[in-house]
Amino acid sequence: MWLCRTVDCYYVAIEEAAEYLAHIGVPREKLQVTGIPIDPLFAAPVMRTDARKQLGLDANTTVLLISAGGYGIGPSSNW
Repeated sequence: MWLCRTVDCYYVAIEEAAEYLAHIGVPREKLQVTGIPIDPLFAAPVMRTDARKQLGLDANTTVLLISAGGYGIGPSSNW
């Protein structure tokens, strides 16, 4: 999205991102592939019935999770 030549290090999620930045001139020594940091909480198994109860969801209704990018621009709940 943007580059700043005075940045000490770019931390990117995947190798392809590092390759792209290197291709457009960012020195490889400034590139670190670190993945996307995930809270360990998300690795803990949760029983489906417990999660539905906690979230107030009907046990027999289909539930869709819609996930979008992290820009935070615009509403996603006004459907």
